[in-house]
Amino acid sequence: MDTQNPNTIHVVEIEAAINYWRARSPSPDGFTLAPELRALAEIYALMAIRHATEAATKEVPSKAMAAIEAYRADQASEQ
Repeated sequence: MDTQNPNTIHVVEIEAAINYWRARSPSPDGFTLAPELRALAEIYALMAIRHATEAATKEVPSKAMAAIEAYRADQASEQ
């Protein structure tokens, strides 16, 4: 996904990364989340509470940022 501002991440990209990781690492029991999903859920929940559509990349926890970067790399390799 092309972002307008490289210093922010849009909620749509976070949702896409969540769906990517859900497909890649499905829950074995319907409750347990993969580490990448837990990290993404944290930033997604904070954005929902704040009613925000973007998050500053400097405020995204490192584990969530790593999950987003892995998602981005996979998407770029498919193009």
